[in-house]
Amino acid sequence: MGLVKYALKNLLRRPATVEDPAAIPVPDDYRGTVFMHRDECIWCLRCMKACPANSIIVDREKEVFVYKYMKCITCGICEDVCPTDAIEILPVPREAKYKREWLEY
Repeated sequence: MGLVKYALKNLLRRPATVEDPAAIPVPDDYRGTVFMHRDECIWCLRCMKACPANSIIVDREKEVFVYKYMKCITCGICEDVCPTDAIEILPVPREAKYKREWLEY
């Protein structure tokens, strides 16, 4: 009889998950995630050289910017050294991904 009572109690409760992840409040001490404005970048390599976690790879010839999401410690040094403000740390939550290679952009 305990199982039926437990099942009915949970059926009448609202779900524990949230439909819209944007509705989840972001904590005040959240550092954010790195965003790169490619049209403002001058490919100077300062962000790559300053990154203590080696989470940024820049190829000047091909104009390729690779940000390794799993290695980033979100210290903000890349944002500080960028002369054109092409790198910005935005206070938006990081999205969940299914595969590790999807975490690089």
